[in-house]
Amino acid sequence: MVRIIPVVLAGAAGLAGQALAVGTTCELGQYYCGYNLLSSAANIAVWKPRIDAALAARTITVDSTHEYDSLFFCTSATTLAYDEYCSATTNNHCQPSSSDSCRNKCTLAASTSDCCGL
Repeated sequence: MVRIIPVVLAGAAGLAGQALAVGTTCELGQYYCGYNLLSSAANIAVWKPRIDAALAARTITVDSTHEYDSLFFCTSATTLAYDEYCSATTNNHCQPSSSDSCRNKCTLAASTSDCCGL
């Protein structure tokens, strides 16, 4: 049992720099890339209808490109608002909160928001 603990801690430390998985609720005031919200089959069932509603509310084309490559703002634990499309053609990709691009744009050191950037 003593040998298992360091392995578990090392695995957790390795994940610290990666984007955190989103469950059935989002954190109010945070931004999320669509691909992070749709990161698993369980999340697709929960978030796809919410993403599609946010896109439709702004008359944005509802397709997989806009679902996965757009940035969404959490307006309540279960509601999203469309923020912007992170267009690969302008080299403005949707980035996880752990990226340098998002950390450099962020004014709060503790922010976990995703962003559009290089």
